Amino acid sequence: MQPVVKKELEMRSTFKILFYVNKGKEKDGIVPIMGRITINGTQCQFSCKHSIALAMWDVKGRSNLFALHSKELCKGTQQGGIAD
Repeated sequence: MQPVVKKELEMRSTFKILFYVNKGKEKDGIVPIMGRITINGTQCQFSCKHSIALAMWDVKGRSNLFALHSKELCKGTQQGGIAD
């Protein structure tokens, strides 16, 4: 008789970040940028505390202005404060 070997189930974690605009809160063509983090199917939504013109937001959830502003935010955090 062979010994019973228990196979350990391999757990796989998932992590996703999504940025989107909240079109429901549009005011004069300006919309707030929102974020959603998903870890293993559990979601958490938050406001990025930034706004953008709806016309500047790409359908794929990207914006050249947002990328440039992100670089400025990184500079601010490296200097010990957050730039707005």
